[in-house]
Amino acid sequence: PKIHLYLAQLSNSPIKSQNHFQSALNVLKSKLESIEALDPSIQIDNETCNSKDKYNRSGVGIVTNDHKLKVISLEEFQIRRNCSGALVEMTEIYLMDLCFEPEAEKKCLSYLEMASELDPTNPESLQTLASVRISQSNIKEATKALRLALSLWSNNPVADLDIYEENLQMEVVEKTAEGLVDNEDQQMIDGERDVKEESGGLLIEEDQDKLSSLPPFETSAQWAKLALECNMWSYSIEVLYGCEAEINEDGEVHYLLGIALYLLGQS
Repeated sequence: PKIHLYLAQLSNSPIKSQNHFQSALNVLKSKLESIEALDPSIQIDNETCNSKDKYNRSGVGIVTNDHKLKVISLEEFQIRRNCSGALVEMTEIYLMDLCFEPEAEKKCLSYLEMASELDPTNPESLQTLASVRISQSNIKEATKALRLALSLWSNNPVADLDIYEENLQMEVVEKTAEGLVDNEDQQMIDGERDVKEESGGLLIEEDQDKLSSLPPFETSAQWAKLALECNMWSYSIEVLYGCEAEINEDGEVHYLLGIALYLLGQS
């Protein structure tokens, strides 16, 4: 499949690129079917899935879309990741070069769904999904996808902090409407707000350390751009600082940092 992947990158025609990616995908899927036939993966129940240990001697553990922990070989994991990567690239072509095609939106969502099924642990498919959702003006779903991508990068539960606070606020609003709110509920909200205010709206030092395992520079910078469009300024700033540490002289990173800090200050 490597030849088709290289040709897809080098091709000047988006249609030819799509054809090469599809050819590579067919070869990879054929290999995957052969591996699965010879060495079926191990399915583990939900209780085991909640364990932090996602690895064992037989290979890599990935959490599937039905919340099962599936243990696969390293070879199968790499093939799944390559399949997912090819589908992400095919989606990007429809987002850019073929965006005016009638079936562009449908193709994008279809490719990303397949990418997620093949490799639920690939953050790039979630990041691309966020881009699609932004193009649909669905900021809520885009934000959710970006947070999930960030949590996959850094295994960082703090990415769900805002979601937790939002759910807590909604719960208290419902209780207020029913006359059931009490001081304890209000104290919980005030406590969450104080934590965020004390940190200046940024991730605290412990959380910054968890962002050390970021993906390649280009992927991180693109995530930060999408995060800015979703008003995720504090997260965008932390990722951009990581990009700056990697390549200090990149003008675009400094520009994006300036915008993010300005917007955070305005908020």
